Amino acid sequence: MTINFQLKPRRTTLILMLIVAGLLAASLIGQYFTYFKGDGYMQGFVPQFNLDREMNIPTWFSTVCFLFAALLLWQLSGVDTKIARKYWRGLSMVFVFISIDECAAIHEMAVDIMRRLFHAHGLLYFSWVILGVAFVAILALLYTRFIILKTRPIRGLFFLSAGIFLVGTLGLEMIGGRYVESHGMETFTYALIANGEEALELIGLVVFLHALMVLLEKRQQSASAANRGAARL
Repeated sequence: MTINFQLKPRRTTLILMLIVAGLLAASLIGQYFTYFKGDGYMQGFVPQFNLDREMNIPTWFSTVCFLFAALLLWQLSGVDTKIARKYWRGLSMVFVFISIDECAAIHEMAVDIMRRLFHAHGLLYFSWVILGVAFVAILALLYTRFIILKTRPIRGLFFLSAGIFLVGTLGLEMIGGRYVESHGMETFTYALIANGEEALELIGLVVFLHALMVLLEKRQQSASAANRGAARL
């Protein structure tokens, strides 16, 4: 089942990027007041807009964005070829899981277990990244060839979004883990690393959403043109 709705990719992407910029600015303002003004609460402003915390406004925004991606992927399964359908639906389910994880922070439950199991430290101090790398490797094996077959602009956007997202969620997470092991979390430097990580995740996600919206628009236009041609026959 698909839901019929019309989107304007450029306008929607611009709105989402402005929201991301606003959330990042609010989070950085909160961190400035925390570490330089001694007020880590500000009437609830700091915890509500801290990109590195759970169950607050940035968390709910990213959760909704992941669910939006899942919906767009499911929509694509209804207008693309039968061969592509299983790929889109599978990826849609992946994004549903990621949205749940974003809200509930399930991956963080694996940190202590993986740290003890692999004696992880340094770049692997936040040891859930071991599972994260394995998860990404599996997705790459399953989907890289499928994505390469897409048209060049869309293909480029998919790889760009993945690159930005992974630099944040794995790259800066690993750098942050190494820093925390030596200096702890309660520093402005770590706050900058963590905010950079979350910001890149959100930017990568918005680029991915843009690619999906553009592709869905093209597929819907093609399907509509084919239906009009069939009707004339």
